[in-house]
Amino acid sequence: GLDQCRLLVSGAAPLAPDTLNYFAALHMPVHEVYGMSETTGPITACLPGMRKTYTSGRVLPGVELAIFPLDESMTVGDTSIDPRTIQSGMEGEICMRGRHVMVGYKDDEENSRAAIDGRGWLHSGDIGRLDADGYLTITGRAKELLKTVGGENIAPLLIENVVKEELRAVSYAVVIGDRRRFLSILLALRCAHDSHGNPLPQLDALALQCAREAGSDATTPEEAAACPAFRKYIDDGVRRANARAISNAQQVRKWTLLPRDFGIDSGELTATLKLKRSVIMRMYADQVEAMYAGTEGGE
Repeated sequence: GLDQCRLLVSGAAPLAPDTLNYFAALHMPVHEVYGMSETTGPITACLPGMRKTYTSGRVLPGVELAIFPLDESMTVGDTSIDPRTIQSGMEGEICMRGRHVMVGYKDDEENSRAAIDGRGWLHSGDIGRLDADGYLTITGRAKELLKTVGGENIAPLLIENVVKEELRAVSYAVVIGDRRRFLSILLALRCAHDSHGNPLPQLDALALQCAREAGSDATTPEEAAACPAFRKYIDDGVRRANARAISNAQQVRKWTLLPRDFGIDSGELTATLKLKRSVIMRMYADQVEAMYAGTEGGE
């Protein structure tokens, strides 16, 4: 059983802070790792005695890793920069090289050249930063970065996680703002699921608890969206999340509650429960445009 477990490890994607805190409260600290198939497994890891919560750990022996600022395309790290001159805490693309890195993709020279540049750096496509102690934090994907009309680059994942921390009734949050004058957000509420894992049109136990604490009798996403008390709950949570934003440009100005939770079969999620952002943008285009027309959501 779990009482015999000596080390709990998580990979694939950063865990939400509330998940890490939950297991920590059970005296079961989860050690996050970061790696790729192209790097023959982990390249950074939190280990017993060498762990910092909310990070993916420090670089493992034999791995050379650097954070390179994005080039003009805002999709690829500029590896012409000497990594020794890059300050800790700077955000950019995570790149690595060493004997653990693949030679290339079989029978695919074009993608191999795109992945590994002439200096030998493997481009992960992930955005992150190293702190002064060498711990890596993943903040998003380069292809997911939003660039506002004002020219600021926004990593949506960080904002989405903060919003979900402040609003426990929310299962998924999707920040909108690419080439827009401000940020908005789509919110899917936590719903019960059937035996196949598909969301049902009823709020789950935690969302119902949040609704009752907010003074709402809502039992479905539609009822929650129409309930003034629940809308105030959302407003207050977004306001708290905005207070934690690192700049005004990263504050959410409008929001919309969606009529149902996200699912794999309905198309919003991958098989590993990651957001299909382009699909979501197409599916909920009317709701997005309504926010920028000033006819929906809150401020």
